Amino acid sequence: MSIRSSEYSQEEDKLLCEVYMEISQDPIKGAYQSSDVFWSRMMKGYENGRKTTWCERTKRSVQSRIQTIEKATKKLHACIRQCVNRRPSGASNNDIFNQAKIMLSEDPQFKTDDDGEIMSRSSSQRPSGVKKSKMKRKLDDQSSTVIRTLEEGNKQFMEQLKKTSAERIHHMETQKQNLAVKEENKILLCDLSSIQDPNVRAYIQAQQIQIISKRNAESQDQQALSQTSPFGQYFTDLSGSGTDFPDY
Repeated sequence: MSIRSSEYSQEEDKLLCEVYMEISQDPIKGAYQSSDVFWSRMMKGYENGRKTTWCERTKRSVQSRIQTIEKATKKLHACIRQCVNRRPSGASNNDIFNQAKIMLSEDPQFKTDDDGEIMSRSSSQRPSGVKKSKMKRKLDDQSSTVIRTLEEGNKQFMEQLKKTSAERIHHMETQKQNLAVKEENKILLCDLSSIQDPNVRAYIQAQQIQIISKRNAESQDQQALSQTSPFGQYFTDLSGSGTDFPDY
């Protein structure tokens, strides 16, 4: 006789989404792993992240829950596309996302699918009266839990996307600056006496003067900045300026 497991909590759904995204977006193994390997990694990630107070889950249970979340995600994305296509005036991304959540929660097909899933796991017949009312509340709670999980996952994904984008821009700017410095160093190290063409020699010499002037200006700016800091004033005082101490 099989034992029916308890319903998934929002924390469990959140963990499953995080593990699923991490494994499926793995740049090395993401697209080159069998189904058995994928779900084995899913179970390992879930077991490593789950709390001891949570109910133990089987691989089949985790697969079923991920499929339910995927189904809700596809429906949510469809709702978002519908909201975007309406092009509401002055609506922000959060406004569109909130409208999509409302649309998803009001979708009878979304609740009907969840109803069928729960009924398939129950040995009782179709409920009526009080049981039917309880079932409806349970479905509403489950719908809200899935939507909250998707909302939290979307928020974390956007934050990670912004962080990754900022890091990529910073890395590109750093590489650009390093490349510019290398090119400037090549010009500074160029031997003018080895250049026969007077026009080319004059151009390189002008470039060298410009680079040296720019670096001198940058050096002066850094010195001025250090002198305006509290520590710069502190060391200036120690040198004897404005005090009775002798200069060092």
